[in-house]
Amino acid sequence: MSDQDAAVQEVLDSMNQIVARDGGDIKLIDFDAAAGVLNVEYRMGVDPDCATCSIPPEMLQSFLVEGLRAHGVTTNEVIVAGVE
Repeated sequence: MSDQDAAVQEVLDSMNQIVARDGGDIKLIDFDAAAGVLNVEYRMGVDPDCATCSIPPEMLQSFLVEGLRAHGVTTNEVIVAGVE
């Protein structure tokens, strides 16, 4: 596993811990380091006690971009595919 792959996995694991609190889940579909494209599948959780606490896909995308940047991973595109 390359350093970039390990950094991507670390960011995904960290975000998964956050979204799992509301029953959400993030799965890696593909990471193309050469193209700088990360593709993930996201099942958004629901917090019955706080309707605005769950992270929408657009916000998750921003968090992933920032997390990857903080780990030195350059991305041209982060794709977050929503799953019901």
